[in-house]
Amino acid sequence: MSLENITNLYHGGKKWIQILKIKLMLAWGMLCDLCANLIEFIKNIITSEEFIARHRKSEKNFTRNRCLPFASMIIFMMNLIKCAIQVELDHFFQLINGSDLPERVASKAAFSMARKKIKYEAFVELCRKVASFFYEYFPHKRWHGFRLTAVDGSTIKVPKIDEISDHFGVLNSPKGDPCPLARISHLFDVINKITIDAVISPFKQGERTLAASHFQLLKPFDLVLLDRGYPAFWLFALILSKMADFCARIGSNHLKIVREFIKSGKREDIITLKPDADAIRKCNTLGLPTKPITLRLIRIDLPQGQPVVLITSLLDTNLYPYEILSQHPRHPRGLRPRQYET
Repeated sequence: MSLENITNLYHGGKKWIQILKIKLMLAWGMLCDLCANLIEFIKNIITSEEFIARHRKSEKNFTRNRCLPFASMIIFMMNLIKCAIQVELDHFFQLINGSDLPERVASKAAFSMARKKIKYEAFVELCRKVASFFYEYFPHKRWHGFRLTAVDGSTIKVPKIDEISDHFGVLNSPKGDPCPLARISHLFDVINKITIDAVISPFKQGERTLAASHFQLLKPFDLVLLDRGYPAFWLFALILSKMADFCARIGSNHLKIVREFIKSGKREDIITLKPDADAIRKCNTLGLPTKPITLRLIRIDLPQGQPVVLITSLLDTNLYPYEILSQHPRHPRGLRPRQYET
């Protein structure tokens, strides 16, 4: 609302109050329509014969009319189980059947058997399709024209079951028992709070490898934020091959060219990054170009400690001046999304 509208509303204008009510009702109606369309979109996916056939373990699975059909299993697991499985199941059937009390329709043993029949790729595909639906139909925000994304990884403990340990791997510690671990990675829209892609993999796979799998989904006008564990020539080449851009924090000792930049005392500089032998082999394996890349270095002097260096493909200093990129990456104003576009 404009300042004039707010002033008129403050002075008790019934006309403005009525207009505000109408606008709120219209906005709420539009949001409800979008959410209803999203629910219908998900329903059409998980009930389609093609989707079910592609994501069941066997052709014989989910062919009979059971109490836990494929679509119900997907919906139940999408709700994120927080209590005991049997309690969650009883409340789930209470909700979908419109009952007054929880119903014992399926046992937790039946659920476990049905869950084994679904491939995990069903949820990967569903996540990606829902994210695409959001960007196509929901109004969303951008930073200076970019979809602002960030990627990060971590490790999580998984159950101590032989089959799981064999798949994900075990971390042997000199202190304590061996611990089964999995590696996870996440590509996230930091402004709109949308998960674009997520993956769980064996512990032996590195964060860069998992990031590369996310980057297959990048599009033009995506800006990827990377922490200092990710910078690598081949990963930069992959992002640029998708017509996307990046801004990464890079260690002061990571490359000779970065060390020379810090010694120069400059606050920013344009450099040419050349691939080493390992990067050339990796690029050749992935079918990526190996020609040198022109990039920009930005130095951020902190009150304490070593200076922070950013390396980015945003070369235009008029469109992306030092001031909008020089805030500390962990500072809430760093790459702040003040230039919203819907």
